[in-house]
Formats: sequence, C-alpha cells, structure tokens
Amino acid sequence: MKKYLAYLLLTVLTISCSLIDTEDDGHGISMEEVPVMLNVFASELEMDEPDSKAANPLDPVVENTFTNLWLLQYGEDNRLIQSDTVLLDHPVLGTKLEVKLKKSQNSTLVVIANMLNTHGDDPEWPSSGAFKWGEHGGGSLYDLRNKLFACSLKAADQDHLFMTGITNLDIDDSAVENGISVDLMLSRLASKFNVTIKSATPDKYSNVRIQMINCPTKMSLFPDEISLTPPSDLEEYDAQQVCGVGEYLGTDASKSYYFYANENLCSDPDKQIKLRILADKGDTHDVQKDISVSSDGSTYRNTYYHIHITLK
Repeated sequence: MKKYLAYLLLTVLTISCSLIDTEDDGHGISMEEVPVMLNVFASELEMDEPDSKAANPLDPVVENTFTNLWLLQYGEDNRLIQSDTVLLDHPVLGTKLEVKLKKSQNSTLVVIANMLNTHGDDPEWPSSGAFKWGEHGGGSLYDLRNKLFACSLKAADQDHLFMTGITNLDIDDSAVENGISVDLMLSRLASKFNVTIKSATPDKYSNVRIQMINCPTKMSLFPDEISLTPPSDLEEYDAQQVCGVGEYLGTDASKSYYFYANENLCSDPDKQIKLRILADKGDTHDVQKDISVSSDGSTYRNTYYHIHITLK
C-alpha cells in the first residue's frame, strides 16, 4: 500500500443523524447511535508474479477507486442491527467519514464498496428499518457470509470493482467517551489477469483470438466461506481478436489484454478458469489450446495474474 499512498485522495464526508431513544430494540440491542470516524481505503493487488511487469499496466488510481459504500453493522448475536449507504460525488481511493453506529459490544462492521446498483435493484439484504430477524435469516451475518451473489464480470466496469472489508468493534461507554476511530482496508472480490501473446517465429499464426473460459457468474463476499466447491454457473467471455484473418502474429508482445473474473477455488480441472487460444496455422483453421492461468488451478480474489504466451 505504501507505493500507492501518493495517490490516496481523502474525501471528508459527514453523515448527520440525531441520537434516538436509548432503549433496546426488544432483542437486547441498544437503540442509541454514536458517532464513529471511519477511514476506508482500497488495498493494492497482490502480485502472482512479483518480478514480471505488464507491457501496459493499468494506473492504480483507476483500479482502486470506489464511488459508493454499503455499511452493515451486526450485533454480538450476528443479527443485523444497522444499515446505511454512502454515495460519493466522485471516485476516490480512500475516504474519511463520520457514520452513526449502534452502541453494541463485540459487534461486526461490514463495508461493501461499489455494489450499490444505481440503475436497478440493490442487493437482497434488508435496508435500515426493515430488518429480518431470526436464526440464519436475511438479517444475519451467517446469511451474508454464506450467500452467493450473482455477479458477471464478462463486461466488468474496471473502474469500480466490488470490494469488501470487515472488522470487529466494541462500542461501549468507554469507547464513546474516548472517541472511536476505525481504519478499514477494502479488498477486491475479483482476480485480474494480464495476458501477453507473441509468436516464436514470424508468419506462422494468423487470426489469433484469446478467450477466458470457466469464469464464475456468482461470488461470495468473503474468502474461504464457500471454498473448493465446483462453481455451478460458469461462462465464457467474448473472444478478443489479437490479429485478423491473413494477419500474422508478431514476435514481440507489444500489447496487453486485461480480464477480470470472480474467485474460482474449484479443484476440478474441467471447471477451473483457463485461457483459450484460437488461431489459424497454415491451412489449418481454428487450432485450439486451453491454458491454465495459475500454478494450482485455483484463482484467488484480489490477485493479479500475468500470463505470457509464446506460440511455437
């Protein structure tokens, strides 16, 4: 993160809300709201190959930004007790804001970035004032941790990747008296793939296309909650044309291709994310080869994979 500090633009935003009655809500949770200073910032991508460099790396300022936040507070019994949203007027790498949270010991704060759907329905958990109580109900942290959300990254908006952060808080009288300040780092839910491709010899491969296959269309908000389970819904991305019919692939990888995909921890090789290469070789059309994109077959969230291909 140190190398991105120079890009960190902090926006101070205050959400005003008056305190309400301090009685509990019938479930043992205080209804008193207290101010909390929240510093939210995006993590950097973990590098799968630290020594390699993309030919055309994306600007980290573009990759790390977020424009909206969903704040979910869960009580000691893991039931949802507070929900709020924050809309920012421009993309940022980080922001400091004052929020109102319920007074509650051993509560959990979940922050989700870029998931608010400004063009349709929001995700299917309760909004503030409409909580669904009950064991493993829609208002429980258990439900949030074990739910798969539909999310295709086939045509992902690369400027606004989904990100999540989670932290435990003790909001008691002592903490309120001393002031509560929380630093929370957000991690991307997606993997990023950088592909470069070239030919070992000139005038050999033409009409070359690359395509990501076996990309999950659903994702969980947190790692290791739904792990090593064969994805039930997979999709193929649209093929990207590297060179056209009658145009030969060069011997230098002068261009990078970028893809994003949801985490895929599948142990079945037939369901793991792969890079498919299609090409014409002489009089043979549509020669096809599928290549694994990671050393163990699984692809992990918030990780940057470099795939360097040389056709021989």
